[in-house]
Amino acid sequence: GLPESHKDWFNPQRWADNIRRMQKEITYVRPTADGPKDVEYQLAVAVVSAALRAIPVQLAVPDVYGIEDEVARLTAELAVPDPGRLGLWLHGHGGSGKSTLATIRFNILAPGYRYTAHIQLQHDQQIGSQQLSSILTSLGATHFDEKRSAQGLLEELKHYVLDKSVLLLVDNVWKAGHLHELLPRSFGKSSRIIITSRSSGFPDSSWWRQVKQQMLPHQMKGLTNNAATQLLRASAELDVDFQMPLDLQIVEQKLVAACGGLPLALQLSGALLQCEQHNQPRPLEDWKAAIAALELGRNAADSEHKLKNILATTFAALEAPQQHMFLDAATVFRDVPVDEALAVWRVLHGPDAKFLLENLERRNLLHYEKLLRVHDVLAALGKGILRDSSSPYCGSRAWVEDGSVTGIQKGHDVQLAGLSGLSGPPPLQLAALRRLLYLDLKSTALPESIGQLATLQLLDLSNCTWLAALPESIGQLAALQLLDLSKCDDLAALPETFGQLASLETLDLSKYSSLAALPESFGQLAALETLNLSKCSSLTALPESFGRLATLSVLILSECSSLTSLPESFGQMAALTKLDLHNRGSLTALSESFGLLAALQVLNLNECSNLKLPESFGQPAALKVLDLLNCSRFNKLPEPFGQSTKLLLLDFSGCRSLRALPESFGQLTALKELILRGCFILRALPESFGQLAALTKLSLRSCSSLVGLPESFGQLTSLKELDLSGCSSLRVLPESFGQQTALRELYLYDCGTLPVLPKTFGQLAALQVLKLGLCATLKALPESFGQMAALTELDLSRTQA
Repeated sequence: GLPESHKDWFNPQRWADNIRRMQKEITYVRPTADGPKDVEYQLAVAVVSAALRAIPVQLAVPDVYGIEDEVARLTAELAVPDPGRLGLWLHGHGGSGKSTLATIRFNILAPGYRYTAHIQLQHDQQIGSQQLSSILTSLGATHFDEKRSAQGLLEELKHYVLDKSVLLLVDNVWKAGHLHELLPRSFGKSSRIIITSRSSGFPDSSWWRQVKQQMLPHQMKGLTNNAATQLLRASAELDVDFQMPLDLQIVEQKLVAACGGLPLALQLSGALLQCEQHNQPRPLEDWKAAIAALELGRNAADSEHKLKNILATTFAALEAPQQHMFLDAATVFRDVPVDEALAVWRVLHGPDAKFLLENLERRNLLHYEKLLRVHDVLAALGKGILRDSSSPYCGSRAWVEDGSVTGIQKGHDVQLAGLSGLSGPPPLQLAALRRLLYLDLKSTALPESIGQLATLQLLDLSNCTWLAALPESIGQLAALQLLDLSKCDDLAALPETFGQLASLETLDLSKYSSLAALPESFGQLAALETLNLSKCSSLTALPESFGRLATLSVLILSECSSLTSLPESFGQMAALTKLDLHNRGSLTALSESFGLLAALQVLNLNECSNLKLPESFGQPAALKVLDLLNCSRFNKLPEPFGQSTKLLLLDFSGCRSLRALPESFGQLTALKELILRGCFILRALPESFGQLAALTKLSLRSCSSLVGLPESFGQLTSLKELDLSGCSSLRVLPESFGQQTALRELYLYDCGTLPVLPKTFGQLAALQVLKLGLCATLKALPESFGQMAALTELDLSRTQA
């Protein structure tokens, strides 16, 4: 139901090219008499959805100098036509750049495919259910059971790609089993498969024998001398054209030669030579030491031996917390969401954990975007450190390889145990784990003796869909600081001993769909700071003891669809700073004690469509952000609302029943952004509105009953952006309007009843963008209009002016 004038907006490629400018580009769409009021929103959703389909999935490519030579060589090989070709087999030494080249090729092909997936394999781990679910989702599959076994999901994946044109990147194939487990023997028409491996093939594999004639093999070569030098310098944070002293130039070329053209060896060697100041090379002795590290031992010509030597030197140069974090990333946190790893590291290593992680990336020991990535060569070498009996870290981590626990030398030395994917109970004597700090038991059996882990600080039980109960002994975990029970669908209740977790600071119970109530002892969690209860769809009430959570700072109760009210004790939580009550209509009331939340700064009441605010609502004086988006039955603010004098952002979008703002509204002198979009029956603003001296952005878009603005409106001298589009009843702008000397953008699109602009309009000296399109009754512009020297964009379409 779009007007003809807006048909050209539905152009996916245009939106794909300009997606970041969407909010600036999209114009208002007039609601039709028989259509929905939020046509504009529907248009935005439609064009963005189409644009996202038009934008191919792009994988991140690390900066590697010289890779263009390999790209050119591969392109030449691919230029030879071969209608029977299924894919590409990239092979070469570890650290030779196979994954980078494969990713570049994937990104080139991706625009031509609807179904794409990147599959990252590890030689010592089986393909798990979680990874398979992720692959199916990225391929666009929707009707599959995430709780199926890995074998069941593998069969589903094979069946899914049989009749579809797919693009797959299978990275790091170590063994033939990876191929026939994961891939079918045939694919849909025009499908392409890109595979990387250290091996040139697997003659013993029936899958390989059948498809090898359809795969183009490509062996990686080392970087040229020039490209290798550039990569070494970039890794050492030296400009490519930096003029090195002659003695350093000679040693630099020896170091380049010692790296044998391997990108990873060059990156690690260069990172060793980083200095505090840019373009400040380290002393000659340090360069010679890097060469000595590469050439140490009798197998110096072997590429993996070179990498092992340089990693040992790099590892020794790290501070202890960074050594711990690298070993974690190589084992228990490899390929996990970086936020999960950081949550653990902040407990173990303090608030500097993010800085330490960034430094590890700077040294080329790991990379991260959403997931924590460690090159398979580096991961293998890190595991070697943990297995080395002469290392102080020997046996300090336990992880799963090929379905069983590994890394354990002496059980009592284990500090971090990542046992996700283990079938059956872990083969650990928990009572003997006197140093255990972190335990990940996702998708495994929970031992009854868990309470014996006296030193345990972090426990991850997320996604344990089989878990029916927690043992009473869990309350004995006196040192526990972080507990993740998210997605434990079958866990019916928490034991009464739960309140004995006196050190617990962070608790995640999100998506715990069967949780109907919290134990009364819950209020005894004296150290709790962050609590996530989002999407606990069966939770009907919070215990009265909840208010005794004196240290609770962040509380997330979004989408608790059965929760209708909060306990009267709720206002006693004196430390609460962030509260998310985003709820689809079930929450009907807040307790009168709500106003006692003196520390509350951020409050999200998004979509609480049946909510009525108590009179005490304006009393939280620390409130800075309030979101009332789509609270469609919310009709008024209590008079004391103006007492929230620290409020910075206020969103009333979609509050369709809001009739008026209280006179005290002008007391919100710190308010910077106010959104009243879609408040259809709001007729006027209070005279005190002009007192909002800090206001920089105001949206009254689609306030279709708004007749005029108060005379005090001109006092908004900080206002930079004003949107009055779709205010179809707006008849007049006040004469004071021209006093808004900071106003840069003004949107008056489709103000169909606005006949004239005030005489002072030309005083808007800073105005750059003015949209007056579809102001059908606007017949003339004021004499002062030509004074607006800063104006660069003007829309007068469909006006009479």
